[in-house]
Amino acid sequence: MSTIFIGSDLSDAGRTGVHSSLADFSLAIAPATSSEFNVVRRPLKVIACWRMDDARFEFDSSFMRPGARTEIALLRQLLKGHPDSPISIFAHTDPTGDDVYNKKLSGRRARAIFALLTRAPEIWEELFSQPMMGDNWGTRSIQIALEALGFSPGPIDNQMGELTRSAVRLFQSSPRGAGLTVDGDPGPATREKLFRAYMDFLCQADDSGETLQLKKEDFLGKGIDVDGKADYQGCGEFNPVLVFSTEEDKEFHKPEAREQRNTENLPNRRVTIFVFAKAERVDVIQWPCPRWNEGPAGCEKRFFSNGQQRRNPQQSRRLYENTQDTFACRFYDRLANTSPCEGTGKLAVFRLRLCGPEQEPIKQAPLRIVQGSSSVPGTADDEGFITVVAKKTPDKVRIEWTTPDRSNEQIFPFAHEVFVAPPDDATDEGAEGALQRLHNVGYVHQVGLREKVLAFQLDFGRNPTGDFKDIKAELKQWHDGGAKPAVTKPAADGTEGG
Repeated sequence: MSTIFIGSDLSDAGRTGVHSSLADFSLAIAPATSSEFNVVRRPLKVIACWRMDDARFEFDSSFMRPGARTEIALLRQLLKGHPDSPISIFAHTDPTGDDVYNKKLSGRRARAIFALLTRAPEIWEELFSQPMMGDNWGTRSIQIALEALGFSPGPIDNQMGELTRSAVRLFQSSPRGAGLTVDGDPGPATREKLFRAYMDFLCQADDSGETLQLKKEDFLGKGIDVDGKADYQGCGEFNPVLVFSTEEDKEFHKPEAREQRNTENLPNRRVTIFVFAKAERVDVIQWPCPRWNEGPAGCEKRFFSNGQQRRNPQQSRRLYENTQDTFACRFYDRLANTSPCEGTGKLAVFRLRLCGPEQEPIKQAPLRIVQGSSSVPGTADDEGFITVVAKKTPDKVRIEWTTPDRSNEQIFPFAHEVFVAPPDDATDEGAEGALQRLHNVGYVHQVGLREKVLAFQLDFGRNPTGDFKDIKAELKQWHDGGAKPAVTKPAADGTEGG
């Protein structure tokens, strides 16, 4: 899946925030009448937060995309405002899949960010060399790093072709590759220098010439535990900020709704860093979260008594920012319940397929999304699809694309203007939401709603009534969920045939 974030804010795939001030910890005490006593544990004080969304990772992977440097810049600014305050990393997945896999994937993502911030390329090498199902960095990670550093590997296709080998040789012979054998082979020695250079790129220097590089001692656990206990952890799918209703969940389990489910679940796939008060210290042995590479049993011990109910679908859709009842883990809930970083945000999500002049999908189509004088580059997936996630302004964006064999020309022969957030008013005849959705899926040249509806019905073999109500459900599922309608043949009596 190819997901692209666009918008006019500093970061469209992350945010930072300051937590509301808490009153100083105080106790009411009185003399005891016997030898009994109580143990009081002072709650941890979180003073700020940072969040990076799933779009900055490769799909189902712990490898970070170049766009993550925007969110790392946000983190650098946040930490400059809170010097000497320890941090801890919490990574989350969406509820799709099983608890064990998602706990492992989130743990690998948390470990990857810890390695980035502390410049530990040996940890990235471990993640590279020990793939886990979908989290297989492979040649694609090499190509992405080379491209970001200015050594073009050709198409990002996960293939070690001659263009990629040539880019590796150029890196090996550059100052960043000093001491490497120039043989075009991205072996362990080359990867160590390449990963370190890519880490430096992601933690880019600001105007003062500073980069973000932390020490293990800057984390809450102080690096005491070799596997990062209290420094970083994966929470799996246990703390969603969005939980579907039971009816939505039932619909999203249908194969044709898979892409819509994935896009709706975007807010749940995130990494959060909490910044703690300077004086905070923890006993690593007593830290409640299991290590990044341990199973979910340790998490489940910290669940609310109704934790399973909280994280699973109920009658209505629930957002944590509104209901405060979607996190299963009571420990994480205590840290996050006043956090400005733990919300869904206001995003528009839509999916498009980039095709050529004969309507054939273009695999790995290079593209750019243009907003005014700025543009965001990207690449379609193997079926020509892109998922665009945008702030609800501006009203329109322009998408331009080409074929992979012309990617170096920087010429985009195909273009389409897209409405970012069609309103949900598609129940009335002539409603703007209906016109905009039809425009987005390609019905551009017809004038008026009836003409667009007729063209849609003729394309898919529907009875040509021109009545929007007859295509409303199919159009919304196609536009919002990516499930293109099947072509049928109208029956002689005007009903639809198979």
